[in-house]
Amino acid sequence: MHVHGHKDDCYRRFASSFIPGAAITAGEILETLWASLNKVSSQARTATLAHRAEILDDHMSDSNWKKIINMRKCLIRETAPFLCRKYREATEMEAKAQTYHDDMVTTLNVSEKETWDQEIQKAEVDRVQDYKAMDIMKTRDVKRPVATESGDAIIADGRDANEEWMRLALMIEEQQQVISIA
Repeated sequence: MHVHGHKDDCYRRFASSFIPGAAITAGEILETLWASLNKVSSQARTATLAHRAEILDDHMSDSNWKKIINMRKCLIRETAPFLCRKYREATEMEAKAQTYHDDMVTTLNVSEKETWDQEIQKAEVDRVQDYKAMDIMKTRDVKRPVATESGDAIIADGRDANEEWMRLALMIEEQQQVISIA
């Protein structure tokens, strides 16, 4: 979904990832349509708004017609294996996500987890009337202890956890560059 690459506010407020029961789609399905539309972009660019809409509509209709005509042979030869592979990938991803979630939840105390669950459930109900209710999903800047090389838990130089993670990520990236040069 395009919203994943948009502003953080749009992601929290409109991504189907935060709608209970909604599926997550593979963006590549839509990207294949956009790739074919790129071929007509030079024609559409100079057209009037109405003509541009007509050009794009014609090409999308043509794409859909070709899909319908080729559906049977495509379904047997390409789509079934593709869907099987995607299903396997999805079940693997779900297992990894569940493990990650379980590991994360074990770091919370019971009252933190209950508060978290209540806030999320309230936001899911309130989002119907006010999409800004999903702003609860925004990462909170909380100063948390970080481990030093000696294993001591401190807040390094008063930096918050986000700064500490960024510092670590930059250090890792620099090391990767050094290794790739060598």
